[in-house]
Parts: sequence; structure tokens; C-alpha cells
Amino acid sequence: MGTYAKRLSAMQNNFETAQSDYKDAFTSGVPAGVYAFKLSRFEMGETSNNTLAMFREQVITEGEHKGETVFDMLAIESDFGMKKCLTFYDQMGYEIEGLKATDIEEIAEAIAADEPSYKGRLRYSKGGFPNVSIMEVYENEDDSGESPADEAPVDEAPAEEEATQEESVNDVDEVLDRVKEFCTIRGIPVQDDDDMDAITEVFKDYTFKKSELDIDEIQLFEDAGLTDLFEDEEVKDAPPAKKKDAAKKKDIQEKTTSSRVRKKK
Repeated sequence: MGTYAKRLSAMQNNFETAQSDYKDAFTSGVPAGVYAFKLSRFEMGETSNNTLAMFREQVITEGEHKGETVFDMLAIESDFGMKKCLTFYDQMGYEIEGLKATDIEEIAEAIAADEPSYKGRLRYSKGGFPNVSIMEVYENEDDSGESPADEAPVDEAPAEEEATQEESVNDVDEVLDRVKEFCTIRGIPVQDDDDMDAITEVFKDYTFKKSELDIDEIQLFEDAGLTDLFEDEEVKDAPPAKKKDAAKKKDIQEKTTSSRVRKKK
């Protein structure tokens, strides 16, 4: 029996709940492709790393997978992640100019109440996590109860060659997003427009040990091709990354403006 068997046994109820939640959220069986969705839930919450994110539940409204739900999230505690969230808000018809960070949750509640419908492309990361990119927002249902999604089903997977090219690009973007989120969590200063080469140069000023990273972070380094930066082999829980040479942290000033949450005219 393992060293931590007794403590793990006491966690059985939490384990079963988490296992069920994972199965429900990330193993829906819906293949990558283009679908008509209706947003059924949109709210703020925390990830397993205790970072803030916007969680979406999206029900497919047409085609073979009609009625199935796709879950994804928009991380918001990084500049890049927040831009993705604001882009979604803009696509849903809400003004984003002049907002405060404290308005984010209020807008989410308004969008959830709207229950918007849209066409989106579902993709999966190498780790199997889903992400829906909005392609077209549908008008609200008319008096007949029919929406544009009813008139033109879009439940179809992309052509094989097109899908391969797009998923390749998406994988690179998705890994870069995850690396930037890792930097935000660890306090590693990178710019919003930095590419992987620029971030790799920044990482060279830091010490990364496998024994100080968790399993997901090690997988991230493998996906990003950064394993040559490791200085050992063991895997343990992760403390913050340590910088080789002491340097002053950049001051980050939050821009604030006065505005009211409002929908576009």
C-alpha cells in the first residue's frame, strides 16, 4: 500500500465527485467540428489552480449531436485570457470600452440571461480540453420559435485537410495561451504579444525543476517543447519558480474608468 493510502482513502467522496464532474464536463463525446449552440450557463468561478475563469455550458441545437452539452472556460487572470473574454462579450453585443474589471461578472450575468445562440467551431487541446470559437451570432428566436440555426443546420466536421491545418494552428495557440497563464500564476513577466521564442528567452533566466512542478505543468513544458530547461527528473508538488538572478518586478498598474455595463445599440 502506498505511503499516502490512508489520506487518499479519506478523500474518496471528493474523488468520486470530481471524477463525475470531469466525466460530465470534458468527456461528452462530441467530435471537433462546427455546430449551432445555445448558451445555457455562463458564470465566474475558480479553476483547480484557484485562478478566476468564466465557465460556459453550450447546448448543441441542431444535427446528430442535438441536445448534447459542451463545456469550456475562458481564463481571465492574464492579459491574453482577459482579451479572449472581452472578445466574447463584444461578440455577444456588449460594449467593452470604458469597463472596469468589477463589471466583468455583471456582464456575464446579463449574457447568461440573454441565452444567445451562435455558430461555433469546437476544438480540443492535446490534453483533451474543449474550446468553442464563435463564428457567427444568431438573432434571437422570432415569434415562430425558429432561429437561423433551425433553417441551416451546421453540425458538420471540417474537411480532413482543413481540419488538420486548423487544429495544428489551434494547438500552437492553445499551448501559448497555457504558457502565458503559467507565467501569470508564477509571476514571470512576459508581454501580451510575446511568442513562444520570446517566452523561451525569458524562461532561460529562471530555474525549473521537475521536482518543483506538478503533473499538468510538466505536461505543459512537454507540449511547449521546453523540457530542455529542466534541471532534474523527479515530480513533486510545485512551489513558485525561482529566478536565478534577482531582478525588480515590473509594476502593473490597473487602468480604471467610470462606465456602466451596457449593450450595443
